[in-house]
Amino acid sequence: MNSKVLFAWVCILSTVIVLGFAPSHFMAYETLSSLHHIHGLVAFLWISLLCIQSYLINRGSSLIHKYLGWSSLGVAVIFIITSSRLYLSTIELAVQKGIIFQYVYWVDLFLIPLFVFFLVSGFVYRKSPKKHMLCMLLSLVAIFPPGLGRLIYGLFLYPFNAPIRYFYEPMMLVTLGILIFFGVRERWKYSQIKVALTVVLVSFVSSYWIVTFGAFEVGARWLVGI
Repeated sequence: MNSKVLFAWVCILSTVIVLGFAPSHFMAYETLSSLHHIHGLVAFLWISLLCIQSYLINRGSSLIHKYLGWSSLGVAVIFIITSSRLYLSTIELAVQKGIIFQYVYWVDLFLIPLFVFFLVSGFVYRKSPKKHMLCMLLSLVAIFPPGLGRLIYGLFLYPFNAPIRYFYEPMMLVTLGILIFFGVRERWKYSQIKVALTVVLVSFVSSYWIVTFGAFEVGARWLVGI
């Protein structure tokens, strides 16, 4: 995967994430907590830095890319902390709101560690350009489903008063399709793509069983009670 392809995919995924989150965030702006606002700002900053870094690599400006990379690591740490705090503080509400939200929160339980894994891997492989680029791209894929799900709902469900339930499968299938595309394009040479595909697939398939048999609700209430 060369730098031009990386830049294109980073721009595509970033655009979907921002378009998915921005409307819902600003529509509910006054009702959201300070933690929500900080999380949204930090997420936007990290995505913006990743886009800039991809652009710089595409232009051959590796030195500036390096300095921005260390800055983005600090931003990513704050993003991970706020993501985890929000997850724990809203998981009980997800149980009360219904099955579809439990599906999403179960998947998030996989996606947050997946993001951390690829972020750390990206810095471990920073002297191996191809693996570094791939890991950073996959870290973006790890936070792609929530943005895509909101965008699907906003564009195709909300305008027609369709049930919110119907965004879940398209969200997960598109994400899996992107990972399969990456794997085929790279001829499955990189274990990182296989890891991402496996984690997303397992989270998707297992979500039905976990939620249907009440295991998620039990686990959520245990987490809240800790």
